[in-house]
Amino acid sequence: MQVGNDQFYEVLEKVSGQKGVDDWAKLQKLMEPLAKAATAVPPIAIRADPGVALTAVARYLPRLFSGGPDALKLTGPFSKVSMRISPSV
Repeated sequence: MQVGNDQFYEVLEKVSGQKGVDDWAKLQKLMEPLAKAATAVPPIAIRADPGVALTAVARYLPRLFSGGPDALKLTGPFSKVSMRISPSV
C-alpha cells in the first residue's frame, strides 16, 4: 500500500471510516490560522536578551497580532485544539 498526498484520504477512509475523513478535513481547516500564527515570527527572532524588545518585537509584533487569539493557542497543548473537532483526534 502506498500512502502519499493523493492516496491519503482513501487510506484514511479505510482505516477510520468516513468520520475519520470528516474529522481530518475539519482539523485541517482549524489549523489554517494556527499555521499563519506559527510563521508570523521566525524562531531566530525569539531570544532571551533585552535587545529582543528593540529588534524582534518592533519588527514582528504587527504580524503576531495579525494571528489574533490563535497565536496564544500555539503555547498550549495540541489536545485543546484537537478536542474541538473530536475526542478521538
